[in-house]
Amino acid sequence: MQIKNLTQIIRRANDTSDPRSVFYQAMLKARTTEEYLDEVGDVVVVPPTHPRPMNATVELTYARDRRKWISEVNESPEGDSETPGGCDAPPDSENDARMRAVRSVIARQGQAKFRHALLRAYGGKCALTGCGIQPLLEAAHVTPYLGVHTNELSNGILLRADIHILWDLGLLAVHPTERTVHLNATVSVCDTALADLEGVTMRTPEPAHDQPSEARLRKQWEFFQKMQKPDGHM
Repeated sequence: MQIKNLTQIIRRANDTSDPRSVFYQAMLKARTTEEYLDEVGDVVVVPPTHPRPMNATVELTYARDRRKWISEVNESPEGDSETPGGCDAPPDSENDARMRAVRSVIARQGQAKFRHALLRAYGGKCALTGCGIQPLLEAAHVTPYLGVHTNELSNGILLRADIHILWDLGLLAVHPTERTVHLNATVSVCDTALADLEGVTMRTPEPAHDQPSEARLRKQWEFFQKMQKPDGHM
């Protein structure tokens, strides 16, 4: 399989807290080795704890002896980031870091049913950037999560991990009626790639009635406007 824009994939993977989480999340989703390699076979990352690049085959070889550990993490209850009882935790700090990376990704991506529904609605692509690398996509709430009742598509939007953080901090929003992206001026100055998102129209989910409600987008917009003011910094 030939992956397009490989340089961008590598850069984005290295922007995560532990870039190897791209491999681990793919392992959790894949039913076979072939599916795993189809997902990330051409991805290369440079972990912070290793001087050399690492690839999908290296991580698969490492994880094969710990398949039971990976399966148990995958079968944990929705939204539960704790290690299931009876799981044999890897003994050293390097292995512990790997486990934390997997658990962190799962927790950030949101509850499984909510995320899967958003993946279907948005065609597996970030609503704002069009990024289609599923391990980097997270189930974001338009307005803050207040319980299971807020896990509805009218309060959901599929976002790339870094965009999700900006959204939660009120540094990025979508205009409630025009559905265009707007960024805090500080973000635009610091990152030219993100600055290109200014004015981009949000992707419309299929079917259209699954899109975020205007009322919820307006609440996020008001939060965004507040964060634009000098006294609105967190």
